[in-house]
Amino acid sequence: SVENVIITDHLQYDGTGHIDMFVKVINDTTVIVGEYTSSSAGAGNNYNICNNVAAQIAGLTNGNGRPYTVERMLMPPYSGGVTYTYINSLIVNKKVFVPIYGFSTDTDVLTQYEQLMPGYEIIGYDCNQIIPANGAIHCIAMKVPAMLPQDSCTQWSKGDVNTDEVVDIMDVLTTVDIILDADEIEPCVQFAADMNEDGDVTFFDIIQILNIIMDL
Repeated sequence: SVENVIITDHLQYDGTGHIDMFVKVINDTTVIVGEYTSSSAGAGNNYNICNNVAAQIAGLTNGNGRPYTVERMLMPPYSGGVTYTYINSLIVNKKVFVPIYGFSTDTDVLTQYEQLMPGYEIIGYDCNQIIPANGAIHCIAMKVPAMLPQDSCTQWSKGDVNTDEVVDIMDVLTTVDIILDADEIEPCVQFAADMNEDGDVTFFDIIQILNIIMDL
């Protein structure tokens, strides 16, 4: 259950308003907070915002009453309308994908991640094409849906869209409804209806279902 919700200011002029642009929780008691080298390096009041949020979190405790340790991490200078960040990283499968930009500071930040997260493989990922759209690896990866395990649709057969264990005209009608309906398709329904496995359910799939029915 949620014990406490921490509300902080967000960065100015970063286009997202997301806290993950400058704050990252890496374990129960350790939080990375961005740090600009000077007030001119950050857009607007971001130099002070980062410092204030760092002080705010450092004065709090987690759900078990343990104080947070705040680790400061360099925020590259705001440039060309872009809020560059190393903190918008992604932790997955004992790996940390860190946004990098070809800056001279990239290597030092990767080393800092290695020190803060021993046992994790730290991987720098060039985000120069991503960051102008606001956000880096964490912002885009959190929009990727989890993939179903390969055996999660074992009760479904290709063409048997209504799962009545018979491929017939009712499956054709169900597939037509899927095509005409703008709602999101459930993954296993898509598995059964996507006969040509092109990632979409279209009338080409209906033709293949009809071929099964007519034994062609």
